[in-house]
Amino acid sequence: MQRQWRLWGEARPLPEGLIETHWPRKPRAAKLSDHVQSQLGQSQPVAEAELKATQDAVSARFASVDDAALPRPDHASGVRLSLFRMECLTLHRDAPHARRRFDRLEAGWKETPLVP
Repeated sequence: MQRQWRLWGEARPLPEGLIETHWPRKPRAAKLSDHVQSQLGQSQPVAEAELKATQDAVSARFASVDDAALPRPDHASGVRLSLFRMECLTLHRDAPHARRRFDRLEAGWKETPLVP
């Protein structure tokens, strides 16, 4: 089975206050990953050896720093996605495919079957 999702909505940057509230709750590994991204850039192509070396260096740099004291990198941010519609196409190997649309209403979500 395979699934494909299509999303409609609006993406907005998270307010600084919400990012500050969220940062202390992030797992240590995720915080360290943010520091690796500061050095290498997020989603940039990188050689495995360079990635591992950078991860090791970041881990060593903050080894004696308590989780709560790990600083938030300047680039760390977030996005809030407010969806008003979603479509899901489910591909089955041995059964008919299925497609569903979900529309946000005031009272919740309305599900509509669609022809795949």
